[in-house]
Amino acid sequence: MTAVINKNNWICPPVSSGGHLPIKNKNYFKMKLKIALFVCLLITGFNGFAQKRIIPGAERMDQYLPLLKGKNVAIFANPSSMVGNTSLVDTLLKSGVKIVRIFGPEHGFKGTADAGEKVGNSIDPETGIEVVSLYGKHNKPNAEDLKGVDIMIFDIQDVGVRFYTYINSMQRYLEAALENSVPLIILDRPNPNGFYVDGPVLNLKYKSGIGLQPIPIVYGLTLGEYALMLAGEKWLTPRQMKSMLIISRQKKRLTARFIYWL
Repeated sequence: MTAVINKNNWICPPVSSGGHLPIKNKNYFKMKLKIALFVCLLITGFNGFAQKRIIPGAERMDQYLPLLKGKNVAIFANPSSMVGNTSLVDTLLKSGVKIVRIFGPEHGFKGTADAGEKVGNSIDPETGIEVVSLYGKHNKPNAEDLKGVDIMIFDIQDVGVRFYTYINSMQRYLEAALENSVPLIILDRPNPNGFYVDGPVLNLKYKSGIGLQPIPIVYGLTLGEYALMLAGEKWLTPRQMKSMLIISRQKKRLTARFIYWL
């Protein structure tokens, strides 16, 4: 028994009943094969991408731990400030780093406060370290907050949209570092929305706690890149600009005043 092609160009293999079971046109099979190959390539590509893990700044301890040796350290952090499965604060304490002050953003250092909820200063019960809230009227470290601090660290995961308050908290923390001549390490993290820019640019007439600079709603930068943009666009005060020196990620030498970006 042999297959036949009928007048409608359908391939008809023989069946036991003596009739023919139609199968679709040859071109249909070619199209299905191409789709299957495309899907296989797509899955392979995604698997390859998944294997290329991004290492956040906090995990590059070989780069910044030497800068903290023998220093009194202040950290701006929240529950997203992790090194693997351990908080940055706990990781540094276990490494012998002396943390003298913790600063917390909206939702607090522990992330337990609701959006917009007032967060006061406290003592962290687990470490005994003073926690200073920088959300509300007191949104920027002053000279008293930084008394005895040798170096500052900023490590918070952001989502890359203008109305999240962390971007403004970073700017004020940066300004305080420059105004008080305290070195600042920004431990950068990937922006999940960093692959595009979208939305209107902020009209500074509507400047507020959820928008300080003329950037679009989705701005496509990490917080470290945004810190460089603040300097590059001269959105800092002349006094702050004079104090600022950007050091590339490859350099390990600590100078008197700088922003160290990892």
